[in-house]
Amino acid sequence: MLTVDTTDPAYLDLSDDLVSRLDGIKRHLTYRSKSAEFVYRKFKNGALWYANKHGEEAFAERVMELKADINKCLLMDKPGGGYRTYAGLAGHLGQYLKCGFLNPVVYPEAKPLPWAKKPPALRPYQEEAKAAMLEGKHCAVSMGTGLGKTLCALYICRDLGLQATVMVPSLSIADQMLADFTKYLGSKYVGQYGGGKKKIGKLITIAVAASLARIEPGSPAAEHFAATQVFVADESHLTPAETLKAVCTGLLVSAPYRFFFSGTQMRGDGADLLLQGIIGPIVYNMTVKQGVDTGFLARPVFKMFKVRSEDTYSGDPNVMTRRHLYYNPKVNALAADIANKAVSLLGHKVLILVDEFEQFASLLPYFRHVAKFAHGGIGKGNKDKLPVEFHDSDPTSLVAEFNAGNIPILVGTSCIATGTDVKAVQTMIYLRGGKSEVEVKQSVGRTTRLMPEIRKTYCNVVDFKVYVDSEPSSILEKHADQRAALFDDIYGPIETIEAR
Repeated sequence: MLTVDTTDPAYLDLSDDLVSRLDGIKRHLTYRSKSAEFVYRKFKNGALWYANKHGEEAFAERVMELKADINKCLLMDKPGGGYRTYAGLAGHLGQYLKCGFLNPVVYPEAKPLPWAKKPPALRPYQEEAKAAMLEGKHCAVSMGTGLGKTLCALYICRDLGLQATVMVPSLSIADQMLADFTKYLGSKYVGQYGGGKKKIGKLITIAVAASLARIEPGSPAAEHFAATQVFVADESHLTPAETLKAVCTGLLVSAPYRFFFSGTQMRGDGADLLLQGIIGPIVYNMTVKQGVDTGFLARPVFKMFKVRSEDTYSGDPNVMTRRHLYYNPKVNALAADIANKAVSLLGHKVLILVDEFEQFASLLPYFRHVAKFAHGGIGKGNKDKLPVEFHDSDPTSLVAEFNAGNIPILVGTSCIATGTDVKAVQTMIYLRGGKSEVEVKQSVGRTTRLMPEIRKTYCNVVDFKVYVDSEPSSILEKHADQRAALFDDIYGPIETIEAR
């Protein structure tokens, strides 16, 4: 028998009769960490300095330590004796063991709150998602970006009316969610923790994940969050695995209700089994394609431009991405030209997503319309890479100005590539490269929100496939092909265009 721990609802205890099957359970609960494997290979292949400094024996020991860290087992010792794993794996492990599980957790009775202002009514699919979560109590939903996960979370917190912590991955998302919750529930019930703000003591706290992970045991903040009865995690897959684990199984381990929202309940680091253990079963799923076909999302129209690089560098994939894509004059001139024409000929608002500060500086000379830059802050070492007027940035205000129609071209880093409500975008240009399914799908999610004020029904999504003469079938081409496959999966087909 598997039993959810009544004191720590995040954990699942194994009964003594399962100890005889421990070896098989360990294998079933082990996954391969891609991030740990990357660290191991990088160290092994490039740590000659370590061997020279510490000796060959110390180097060999370090290699073995890193190798041993690749395979991670989610079976752990239980305090006081016995074994446990994460409660979200009850179905996964129960199916393997062919046994059921007992959930004796007592869930507090709901005490619905009054609305300060009536929010929009839930759409039918949002009602279904909310009902499934309230029935599941520890579970997750996967809903395409723009389908209204925040509104579902608002209704759940309101309907339960218990002490709640709503965890988000970034300050920009926290600010946006705080505004929504305060608007409809009132400042009497809603506070914020993170980004220098520590308004605890309210019934509902919007909190940044990294700030929660830094809370010291025994502090007033720790005491406040330990009393959480409803834990809601927004964009749960984006929170680093170790941070998510630390908050869910540490600071908020006693919260009985546990709800996880995301547009893509997956990870890119191989830790999907850990994510499942934390978030529990996915009880409702709705894709972007389903949202478009039912009229709730704008249709993304994908275009991939083929561009040749005149740079001859071949080697490290990260260097190749920077030299052949990020700082390729042909790519930047074409991207800016597409943006300029989208504004002047189509009347579109244009969003360009980048990874590095210098990319904006490389694009800036080509723009023929006003362009602003949303970033999360620039350190002293990067200040010479940007014109001084762009050193300070308030992403929340810039997105609001963009949505209001006051900024024709908005360039942004990852601070607005995920979870930010960029409704007005009608042409999005993707200059981030890579092959991450999570990053690609989240970035496309910036384009799918409807905006009746401008009669938005579709959005152009532009990407680039760069050819390198010195390296046929380069890693950049392969990554572009993988992104194209993701675009096709989201809402294909993708149109391929030969750049002049």
